Amino acid sequence: MSFFRDCYESMRGNIRNFMSTPLSRQKLYIFGGVFIALLLLVIILVVSLHSSSSGDSPQGSSVLNDGPGGSSNIDPSKLKNYVVQGLKDNSTEILNTFNLSNITSSHLVTTIWPAGASSCGANQKDAIAQTLEIIDVVKRVVQKVPNLSLVSDSQGLSDAKSNDKIGVVISLDGGYTIDSRLSVLRMFKSLGASVFTLTGACSVPWVVSGTNTTTTNLTQFGTQIVTEASRLGLLLDLTYSSPTVVETVVKSEAPAIIFNGVGALSLTNNTVNLSNDTLKIIKDKGVVLVGFDCAIINTTDNCTIGDVIKHLNFIAEVTGTKKTVGLSLNFSSPSLPSDLKSPQDVGVLLDQLQKDNWSLDELRGLAYDNFLSAWKKALDYANKKIADPPVDVLETETELDSSNKTNLVCYSDLSIRYNTNQPTAPPPTVPTTEATKAPPPTTEATKAPPKP
Repeated sequence: MSFFRDCYESMRGNIRNFMSTPLSRQKLYIFGGVFIALLLLVIILVVSLHSSSSGDSPQGSSVLNDGPGGSSNIDPSKLKNYVVQGLKDNSTEILNTFNLSNITSSHLVTTIWPAGASSCGANQKDAIAQTLEIIDVVKRVVQKVPNLSLVSDSQGLSDAKSNDKIGVVISLDGGYTIDSRLSVLRMFKSLGASVFTLTGACSVPWVVSGTNTTTTNLTQFGTQIVTEASRLGLLLDLTYSSPTVVETVVKSEAPAIIFNGVGALSLTNNTVNLSNDTLKIIKDKGVVLVGFDCAIINTTDNCTIGDVIKHLNFIAEVTGTKKTVGLSLNFSSPSLPSDLKSPQDVGVLLDQLQKDNWSLDELRGLAYDNFLSAWKKALDYANKKIADPPVDVLETETELDSSNKTNLVCYSDLSIRYNTNQPTAPPPTVPTTEATKAPPPTTEATKAPPKP
């Protein structure tokens, strides 16, 4: 301690002597040198701290490490091919078929697998059978590929992320899949369906497909379908629904809705895109999963990440919150942004949005939280309604009369369900066999002998 005290006293004495002597050029040089040295030291410290802060600040793409990011859609035609051609045993081939290897490496976890028919022609015919075939294929694919996990709730997606697996979410492709039967909707839910597209691309007797059919609405039976889907905890997808239908569902007890693979109509004139009026009414319940297809985000095939960003910012501005937007990553589309063609490019998109003043919390919402929040609302509502009885109603005969009459002959139970003279299928023609042939005509040789 005495050593430091002696040094301090000596330094203080030298400074006192230096300050008590008259100011000279030498003193000016010394003062100037010390001042410049201190100034340089301050500048170096500021630059170093700024560089260190910038380097440690997480990039937007880092949010993909925090949760089950993305909502990647699987091409339904590839699922149908497996129905027709049979499922291969090679898990690597399955991964490549659905581009799942790229999804895994990009830290995306959520994949939506649509279950439905190959065309609207199955409506009121074999739609249920075809939908069951797709659900069967999805479940078998999940069993064959170790890093896939069939999930039925938002917690399942988080668990899949923790176990380095891809969460598979089954989505019913449209209202036609249930064939206007609420019992079928309940069975699909029990088989693992989690999302229900209310209209989709196919019109049904209780709702007309099309975003520009502003005067059409759900029938009375259609509103009951919304009620039952909500009671079951199915997340409603209103893609292809008219503004009137959207408004009706928003005003109903349905807790949350999504739109999958769409954009803003004001920016790109595509019939699937949402008008400003629709965007304004969904802000409290809806999440718009913006698609990457050039037809959705640009009027030409020359689209870029910048077009995706424009739609995201525009929708957030019109709805008044960034909690209404998410991502729909359909990388099977033939027309994608030139700089957004693979799942790995999603990180680039998030980094650019961060530069566009999106916070990390907002980017987490965009990447996964907004979608998970909507799904959780649907499930929480179902838990509250768990004691409620199922909805057991049928279409009215008036609603049924709006159907294509040629399709109604496929129903064999109309007279039982409605006690009416609705058209039914004609009885099958039985092929003629030797056993069923009519007896040959009577001839003279075969006549019975006359009575005596």
